[in-house]
Amino acid sequence: LGQWYYEGLGKSTFGHLPEFKEIERPLMNMHHAAHDALKAAHDGLVKVKLAKLEDMENFSNELIRGLSGLNEALHNMAQSAMDHADEDVLF
Repeated sequence: LGQWYYEGLGKSTFGHLPEFKEIERPLMNMHHAAHDALKAAHDGLVKVKLAKLEDMENFSNELIRGLSGLNEALHNMAQSAMDHADEDVLF
């Protein structure tokens, strides 16, 4: 998901949308929590690892809500374009 967001079609296609920009924070937080969970597991810190895994889940849920918001915005844009398809538009 990180590559799609920062380097792939996500950025080039949706980067101008506020809904796209809103998913960056939970994406970054989820990746940081994953890194911290792996480090804690390596260091044998079970309670820290479990807390970081819980953080990961919370950020993942926030990210899913953000992606749903992006999907809804794209659906609304497509619907609006269809509603105005018969109008003359100057480009």
